[in-house]
Amino acid sequence: MKTQPSPSTGLKSLLFGTLFLLPPFAMAKEPSVESVHKLFEVSAIQQTTLDQMIKFRAMVDAMVNDTVVEQKLTPPQMEELKKKLPAFSATLQKIVEEEMSWSKIKPSYTKIFTKKFSQEEVNGLITFYKSPTGKAFLEKMPQINEEITKASIDRLPLITARVKKASDQFLEKLQPPAAKK
Repeated sequence: MKTQPSPSTGLKSLLFGTLFLLPPFAMAKEPSVESVHKLFEVSAIQQTTLDQMIKFRAMVDAMVNDTVVEQKLTPPQMEELKKKLPAFSATLQKIVEEEMSWSKIKPSYTKIFTKKFSQEEVNGLITFYKSPTGKAFLEKMPQINEEITKASIDRLPLITARVKKASDQFLEKLQPPAAKK
């Protein structure tokens, strides 16, 4: 006859398993808000955010200009638009500046960083960004990102041509063969 394990045996196994798995999780301590803010400071994330805001403002201006072009305005409407567009553009820029301000996005960034990094990782990143190598990284990354973006854009014509050729070949295979006469 089989004996059933006692409830305490099952509880002991569960407790042992939990304690066995707990140390790895306990080691991944959530970073303090203060240390994450220190990381923001040494990694210049606030400046990066400001740079993104400037680019975003340029995108908003481009969207407004594209919208205006699509409107097919009469000459009198264009004159009126030229007078009013600078003030409207300033209003849009103010919205972007307010919504993308460091004070508004810092809490979100803090939450994200505290969820994604452990205290040990934040400490390591702070050490890295304070080092000569980390400072060089911060100094050179904007230019590197710009060059990477340009290199990617330079490849677009080739990608476009290959995609068009592949699409044409695909569509040809879908069409039934021409009827023989």
